[in-house]
Amino acid sequence: MKKLLYSLLMVAAITACDTVNSDLTNEFDYDPFVSVDAGSITVAEDAEAGQATVNIILTGPAQSSAITVELSVTTSDNAAGNVTLPSSNTVTIPAGEFSAPFTISYSNNDSPDGDKSVTVSIVSATGVAVATEGTERVGATILIADDDCDIPNLAGDYSVVTTETSPGGCAGVTNEVTITLVEDLGNFQYVYELSDVTGGLYPNCYQSADNPGQFSTDVFAISMVDQPDVVYGGDVFNGSGTLDCDGNFVLTWSNGFGDAGTSTFTRL
Repeated sequence: MKKLLYSLLMVAAITACDTVNSDLTNEFDYDPFVSVDAGSITVAEDAEAGQATVNIILTGPAQSSAITVELSVTTSDNAAGNVTLPSSNTVTIPAGEFSAPFTISYSNNDSPDGDKSVTVSIVSATGVAVATEGTERVGATILIADDDCDIPNLAGDYSVVTTETSPGGCAGVTNEVTITLVEDLGNFQYVYELSDVTGGLYPNCYQSADNPGQFSTDVFAISMVDQPDVVYGGDVFNGSGTLDCDGNFVLTWSNGFGDAGTSTFTRL
């Protein structure tokens, strides 16, 4: 009886070892294939790195030869130039390795031009299979989230305070002005008429009339070029500045006679 029990135990042990060995042998009981490590990646347009990576990964045993993976890459930013794609649509997983990166670059701008996307899909791979849709990830989408607000329409009434004036004794003059839209040039560029380009300097410091003039905006940048001095004549005003998402803006201006100031406009 002891011999029979010993024989049964030996058979069970051998069977168990065979099962373990079979599991080890069949650990990669399928064709090795390549896929992407994530189906979707979201990054902020103003991220400091300015890059996003899709990793191409090998599932299965390491390969003795390098794997060349061909990709199909498309972007919604074809014309704008805010997204830079690698010069090649192929990546190489070195022999014995299990992954290779595909990295795109993108720039931060001041235009509220919407989210941008890059789609990366695996087309083929040398020596191994390609993942199929529905079983593994065959492609990924990189979403670059726009961080810019809409460009405000500046038309309306404003209070203005002018500092850093020349003459210096006029610092802190104020005025209420009106801005009128003159022309929409497209691509976030506009031309406006301003009822007093001196920010209150002429009417409050010199007790003269407002001096109207035009300025233009390009996204959030403001410029004023050669606007005539209609009050005293014989001179022009030039200036530059910036505006914010709420339609408030700052304009630093001067003329050839030495009048100058930094005017802060706040929407009423």
